Amino acid sequence: MKWLKLVVHFPSFYSYRIPEYSSQYALALPLVAPSTIKLAIVSTAIRVGGRVEEGRRIFDHFRDAKVGIKLPDAIAINSVFIKRLKKKEGVSISIEGVGKVIQTDKGITIYTDTEMPVFKIGGKTPRGYYIPGKARVQVGENTVEVSDLIIWDKDLKIINKNSRDLRPLKLTEEDKKNLSKQEQEQKKRELKTQKERFEKEYRGKLGTFLFRYKRKLPVSTLYSGDFTVYTLGEFAVIEPKNKQELRFENISTLASGFQESFGVREYVHFSGSVEIYIGLPDNTPDCLAKYATQIRYLGTSDSIVYVKTVEWVDDVPQNIIVPSNISDVPTGAYIYPVKDFSEKATFDQINPYSPKTARDPYITKYYYIRLSRRPIEGSNWKVLFIS
Repeated sequence: MKWLKLVVHFPSFYSYRIPEYSSQYALALPLVAPSTIKLAIVSTAIRVGGRVEEGRRIFDHFRDAKVGIKLPDAIAINSVFIKRLKKKEGVSISIEGVGKVIQTDKGITIYTDTEMPVFKIGGKTPRGYYIPGKARVQVGENTVEVSDLIIWDKDLKIINKNSRDLRPLKLTEEDKKNLSKQEQEQKKRELKTQKERFEKEYRGKLGTFLFRYKRKLPVSTLYSGDFTVYTLGEFAVIEPKNKQELRFENISTLASGFQESFGVREYVHFSGSVEIYIGLPDNTPDCLAKYATQIRYLGTSDSIVYVKTVEWVDDVPQNIIVPSNISDVPTGAYIYPVKDFSEKATFDQINPYSPKTARDPYITKYYYIRLSRRPIEGSNWKVLFIS
């Protein structure tokens, strides 16, 4: 075995969250994980080589490589409370099914003259439903005629089972039992075509209405009882008794975009250079080292790194940090979980340009750091002295 030695310098702070820790409380890993350096070399090979296949070739060499770390004498860790923007999905619009008689779990039944789609508004937790076209709404003994109906009640559910003719736009268990494979594929295509037609015809109209300013739209009450049925512009709306919340709904709560959030993030400052040792078979081509010299960052893109030297060596220092069993960790040492590739990991699992497979390519290993003296700590900082 021969070792590829990298001496790297972080001109600014290094930040890489400890695996499995919450992104809201991102404690930093004060060393470079095996998967981090391997992914950096693979990414650099693709960037410099200009071909994804070059990354695949490099991955095959580095996947099972051993990684050791030699840290500088001291490491400072700052804990920062940050204000940030995070992605907000907003409401989604998807088809729940198609039917002429749509029943709810609160005794409301909607009748249409022809089969119409039922759109669910919202993700895993629905905000409501939308049924386009003309319909008759039966609430108890009362019937109201409406057009383009929105049911705005997060606690109300459309009944899929036992409904007289509401059917999903997907293969049912009965279809899977009674149809041949070829017939199933044909029906899938037909249902997909029907779904795309409905979405093209009605989804845009609903989206435009939801994300417009609705407070000044004309309102007319059609029915008031256990539920309120009223018109809002060109749409009809069903809401719980004495409510007209949809017209006052803040558009920012419905639309996708960004929302303010808070969190804690740690940043690491190394007192000197970090040495990284990668153990590879003797027959590994020496030319692979050229990619290591051109690494620009490790972990997150703001953890900029400068590679000072890269060389092949036969031996490694005695005090490098290598993966260890929990039972072998000495008393008083700091233990950190890190990610490395499993023996069955494939390039396609980590390649951002190819579909991901369900299997996790990583395994957890443990590195420990021995200290030469007790850490110095403040309210939001600490300094570790490495043995």
